Amino acid sequence: MKRLTMMILTICLMVLSSGCTNPDTVNIKKPKIDRNLKTLDRKDIKSMANMSSIALEWSIVKDSKIKGYNIYRSNTNKGNRNFVLVKSFDNRFVSHFVDRNLQPNTTYYYSISTIGKNGTESKSSLPYEETTKKALSSVNYIVALTQLPGQTKIMWRPHSHQGVYFYMIQRSPQKVDKWVEIARVKGRLNAEYIDYNVQNNKTYRYRIFCVTYDGIKSSSSKIVSSKTKRLPKSPKNVKASTNQPKQVTISWEPPNDTSDIKYYKIYKGVGSTNYMFSAIAKVGKKSNSYIHKINEPGMAGFYKVATVDKDNLESTENTRSVLGKTLGRPASPIIIDVQKGGNYISFIWKSVDKRAVYYYVRKRKAGIAFMNDTQKIGKLTATQFKDKDVKRGEKYIYTVQAIDKYGLMSLESLETSVEFR
Repeated sequence: MKRLTMMILTICLMVLSSGCTNPDTVNIKKPKIDRNLKTLDRKDIKSMANMSSIALEWSIVKDSKIKGYNIYRSNTNKGNRNFVLVKSFDNRFVSHFVDRNLQPNTTYYYSISTIGKNGTESKSSLPYEETTKKALSSVNYIVALTQLPGQTKIMWRPHSHQGVYFYMIQRSPQKVDKWVEIARVKGRLNAEYIDYNVQNNKTYRYRIFCVTYDGIKSSSSKIVSSKTKRLPKSPKNVKASTNQPKQVTISWEPPNDTSDIKYYKIYKGVGSTNYMFSAIAKVGKKSNSYIHKINEPGMAGFYKVATVDKDNLESTENTRSVLGKTLGRPASPIIIDVQKGGNYISFIWKSVDKRAVYYYVRKRKAGIAFMNDTQKIGKLTATQFKDKDVKRGEKYIYTVQAIDKYGLMSLESLETSVEFR
């Protein structure tokens, strides 16, 4: 209990002592004071200051007992006058010190003591006061251009301070107070920055800090906003034909506003899939259709149409794909009856496709296919054929193909084998 009481009394005395400290008294915890060492006179200290540094100069103490100097500092903004050691010199002929990384517009107190050769220290000089310069203001004029395609641009008036090393550009999304450094523009006389890392139809906020060669950072500039240009609207009512021979016609209606349109770009998916689209054509702004020539019948594919504006921005929203297809082959005929006469073979077929306008008959001898030539007989408009070019003892194989008015040919019908005896 007695020990606890002594501790409480000691703490109280310490509090009272700190509250009664004389402003001109240096509160330093020194190793050992040698009162015979010469003390530096405050009148012998001079200084210069900028925004983040204070340079001290003092008169060299002409005493061979002096080994060097200790520099102490107190920051009045911290609410006390406790000094801390910031630099020691072990050479008595040193007479300059630059204290860096200080706060702008802040008063600092310095006290200098001399160091004896045996490690003792003199009484410190009376506190010397110096104040750093006010913070550097940022550029006084800044403007942002808006509605640029895929980019934003900010411009400013170069700062008048000759020590400006670069301009720090910070950006924040609209309605979000989260600033990120995106660039450093070196050179005081530079006066613009273009930001390409932006999205279309988005608003961004910008501000500038000036940074000097010695690392001093200015206050923030005025905040400016810039909105990127929106993408053009997609065409409406895009369609693709499915019944045209050897081609697919893609058609569309223009968007409501066509004043900024440069051209339309047509895309097709790879093969017959709805993926990996690549451009196949460009057509002028006055066009509303495109014909894709394809020689194969029944070929399907997916198509998209995009709008491209005068700044080469391309529409993406609501760009849906549509299925197009060339007209397929006519259906194959069906041989329904075969007859043999004294010197002929005849057969009748049935057309199951109204598109057929004439027919071809294909004939070959039975056996190994590639060893027997196939004859192509036609154009036949009737649905029957009498073959008199036959020999007894031979076996013949017949197929029939239908052809429509576009020249599209069906696949061969099922083979019909006839042995002529």
